[in-house]
Amino acid sequence: MNQEISVKMNSSDSLLTIHLSRIPEKDSRIDLYNAAGKLLKKIAISEQETAIDVGTFTPGLYLLIINSGKKIDAVRFQKK
Repeated sequence: MNQEISVKMNSSDSLLTIHLSRIPEKDSRIDLYNAAGKLLKKIAISEQETAIDVGTFTPGLYLLIINSGKKIDAVRFQKK
């Protein structure tokens, strides 16, 4: 079964919520990169929903690499 991922920014553009359709496997993580490819955050995940404070990030495109066990997904988001 494939993992479905949804990413939503709150109305104040400061909190990014990532929701996974299944509970992540042990040692799962999210790596957050800016558009230049610089790693900004590494976040260990153990729950289906994770919130990341992006309030101090400059506007632009960002990339989330979600490593949930045997599968790696990439999701882009824009901070306005």
